[in-house]
Amino acid sequence: MRLHKLVVSSYKLLALSFHPSPMSDTGDFLVFIPPDLTSAKPIRLYSNPMCPFSQRIRLSLRAKQVDFSQYFVHLVRKPEWFLQLNPHGTTPTLEHKGQIIPDSKIGMEYIDECFTCDRRLLSVDPMERAQQKIYVEEFGSKFLPSFFKVLKAGDPDGSGFLGIKNYLIYFNEFLNKRDLPLVSGEEPGFPDYAIYPFFERLEGLATVFSKDLLVWLQDQAHESVPLFFEFISTMQKDPPVQATALTSEQHASHYKSFKLGVPKYCVDSTTPLYTAPPK
Repeated sequence: MRLHKLVVSSYKLLALSFHPSPMSDTGDFLVFIPPDLTSAKPIRLYSNPMCPFSQRIRLSLRAKQVDFSQYFVHLVRKPEWFLQLNPHGTTPTLEHKGQIIPDSKIGMEYIDECFTCDRRLLSVDPMERAQQKIYVEEFGSKFLPSFFKVLKAGDPDGSGFLGIKNYLIYFNEFLNKRDLPLVSGEEPGFPDYAIYPFFERLEGLATVFSKDLLVWLQDQAHESVPLFFEFISTMQKDPPVQATALTSEQHASHYKSFKLGVPKYCVDSTTPLYTAPPK
């Protein structure tokens, strides 16, 4: 708490503070206003609109109906006050009761446990809850390496595309065996919110970095992995997803800037981001 007070008093930080609304998380209709340090909002989120890990937290907060303040941070020109708050400089960063949680999966669990409402992200059944966590860990080891290989290296040998394709085939079989539309069942939960942000970005990623992946997604995948597309369709009907989702074109625009070495990390040129403390 002492560090937080120091950061705020030193820089007289301006905040992107708002009550959640259907368009807010995409970077639209945000206004710079001074932070209310006595605000009744229980939690602060430091994130970036293009970061899939940040979207995990925004989905969870909205699903749990938590009123929160949000601060969009540029992930290249990181402001000093943010690095003091989280020396790792990573998003998402949750702040609650003077403490920091700089990890998306741990943050999702914390939100589910800390804020009560009728909706649970993790199952109340211990075994099912364990299986949900195991699935997310497997996603991290089986899918994410291929995703980031395509993003960072452009996938010259096609191994990133092959890894993504094989995972989606596995995912399709997983849903088929469970005979359910989502990993959590009929309603999105912890594992669904953990994996959806990366699926949302696949077409945009492929458009810029992998022609093979793009052709497969557009021409063949609907027959090969139909349950994957049903999963996407079901998720897109979820209000938290609708409030945080971006289009494939918006993701492609960001990835083009990333490829050129000047990543925007914003939805468009008017999206307000923190790059330095206000003067």
